Amino acid sequence: MGHFSITEQEQLRAASAVETAQGKLDTDRIAQTTARRTKLLQDTVANAGEVRRPEALRKLYEDALTKEGFADTKATDAEMESLRRASDVIRAKDPT
Repeated sequence: MGHFSITEQEQLRAASAVETAQGKLDTDRIAQTTARRTKLLQDTVANAGEVRRPEALRKLYEDALTKEGFADTKATDAEMESLRRASDVIRAKDPT
C-alpha cells in the first residue's frame, strides 16, 4: 500500500472517473431507451383499433420499433406480458 507515485495515483483516479462517467452514460442511455420503448408500447396499444389478439399487438409493436429505428425490434418477455394484459382489457371492454 502507498507505493504508488503521485502520477500513478492520479492515473488510477482519472481512470476511475472515466469508468464512472461511462457507466452513468450507459445507465442514462438504457433508461432513455426503456422510456422510449414504454411510450411506443403504450401508443401501440392506444392506437390498436380493432386489433385485440396479443400476437397481433406484438406485430404492431415490433413494426413500430423497426419504424422508429430501434436496433432490438423484438418484444421482450415483459413487453409481451404487457401486451397480453392490454389484450385482455381490450377484449373485456368490447368482446365482439
